[in-house]
Amino acid sequence: MSPCALLNLLYPIKFNTYGDLPNSDLLRRYGHVDLVPCSHLKGALGNPQDIVEIRADLVVKVVCGDAANDEKYQQRIDWWLDEGGDEYVSSPFSLFLYLRTTPSVFIIDMDAILPVAMMSLIRLLLLPKEDWEKTREKGRPPKAKFDRQVSCLLRRIFETRLSIYQSPDLEVCSSSHFFPLKSWWNSFSGLG
Repeated sequence: MSPCALLNLLYPIKFNTYGDLPNSDLLRRYGHVDLVPCSHLKGALGNPQDIVEIRADLVVKVVCGDAANDEKYQQRIDWWLDEGGDEYVSSPFSLFLYLRTTPSVFIIDMDAILPVAMMSLIRLLLLPKEDWEKTREKGRPPKAKFDRQVSCLLRRIFETRLSIYQSPDLEVCSSSHFFPLKSWWNSFSGLG
């Protein structure tokens, strides 16, 4: 028996795989990303656990535009947070502009299911004043109804988020198979 085999028997080698984490978490926590051949990307390199994080302040900025700091929207955002709207989103380590606590992000993974809390927030920000008053009295955020108006806003949100990845220094950033958001949006592109 070789000395290496004997050492393996006495002291089994343990590898740290860091778990099944998306590249965003791997980069934040450990300073690296995983790029392996992925069957869902037809053999191209990627991370099968990858996700897209859509920050809630980006949603507010796209939906409300320059009026995002108006009292009308701030009341709705404060109410949404008080009603637990941020309980269904996770919180990464970065600054947050519009919401008053740690940054809330909506997670989109390879399942291509829209986050209910994100669509509910969009609906809340779009409500006419009378419907806003009724919603506030009921004490429940609006239902996450998907229609053409929400579809158009989601498209703008996704395009804005995708533009953050753009870099002239990184050719891979323009690749449609690398980021799940781009391939995910292509399946919905006929709706907008």
